[in-house]
Amino acid sequence: MLTDERKEDIKTKLGALISPSKDEQSVDVMIDLVTTKVFNKLKAKKQSVEEYPKELDYLIVDLVVARYNRVGAEGMTAEAMGNKSNSYVENFENKEIESAIDDYINSLDDEIRSSNQYGDFLFLWDMIERYRL
Repeated sequence: MLTDERKEDIKTKLGALISPSKDEQSVDVMIDLVTTKVFNKLKAKKQSVEEYPKELDYLIVDLVVARYNRVGAEGMTAEAMGNKSNSYVENFENKEIESAIDDYINSLDDEIRSSNQYGDFLFLWDMIERYRL
């Protein structure tokens, strides 16, 4: 789904936030799982998408860091040790994915509208076609 070059670029970005070299195999698996999950959700909303868009690479970084930091605490909503406590946002990953995909699809729609040579008439026609029952 991702080229080796893009995967390495993501690992480089992750290196500033976590230590992927410590557990490179786990990070590779997390990248693959997150990429597949995001792409499947994107494809479900926008069937015309053929490959994972580079514009959503930031999302992979965010979600892999969140997963990496949660290793060992899966399923917990909060934990406390001494003076330190952590609480986890429920459904964080799904909310982030949905929000990012919606933003991405809206940006594609905005590009189509702005490149439309006939202006609002075709935009209106596109809307009629899109929501026709």
